[in-house]
Amino acid sequence: MNLDLWPLEKTTSEVFERMFYLFPVQGPGPLPQDAAAPWRISLRNQEKTLFLRGVFGSEVAKTMAANYLGLPEEEVTPILADLTLRETVNVLAGNLLSLLAEPFELGIPEK
Repeated sequence: MNLDLWPLEKTTSEVFERMFYLFPVQGPGPLPQDAAAPWRISLRNQEKTLFLRGVFGSEVAKTMAANYLGLPEEEVTPILADLTLRETVNVLAGNLLSLLAEPFELGIPEK
């Protein structure tokens, strides 16, 4: 299936700027070696299921959590970073729904 990635790029930029004060750079790159456990969420309609998966390096996850929760990075525990990644996937998918041409149902974040 060939998908137009513009809605995902737009949503990602907006969410990262608003929630985390981070500005993502687009482009291919390797997955981080120390990737935090990825969360995924499904978007389903009668014809297809799309999965949105978030994979971030542990340092990026820690920075995201610190910025989102208003904590110093030293106070961010692995659990807080993990929960922030879960919420990130949820917010990205929710915002993406409003940009898709077709109606989809949003699933629950899962590992």
